[in-house]
Amino acid sequence: MANRDSRPEPGIGWLLWAGLALLLPLPLLVFDGMVPLVRIVLLATVTAAVAIREGAAGPVQMILVMFVAHAMIYAAVLALAARLASRALRRWSGPRLRRIVFAGILAAAVLASITTPYATPFAPAPRSSLLGVLS
Repeated sequence: MANRDSRPEPGIGWLLWAGLALLLPLPLLVFDGMVPLVRIVLLATVTAAVAIREGAAGPVQMILVMFVAHAMIYAAVLALAARLASRALRRWSGPRLRRIVFAGILAAAVLASITTPYATPFAPAPRSSLLGVLS
């Protein structure tokens, strides 16, 4: 059934944003990496814990600011991309669209788990799978 309304399907934008944040390799400037937003947030959290525990002296503060800036900018860009994609998908509606989007994200997650699409600057190997990036 077609949704003739100009509003996007509720929840599809969030689902698309979550899939992009979990799976899309994004440039990690300065460290020459390509990792998903979730990994950048993880790095920012660990760096914040180090700054709280050890103090923000030396390069820790600059690294923390860089990770937080990356996370905020990429979160906004991915939100815009998800919103535009959900608007492009507005002609379809209902649970069928949600199932198709979820199946696409699941297929991409499986593919990212069995291949090495990410360049990981803070890992033993230069390339990593989704599971390696999130561990």
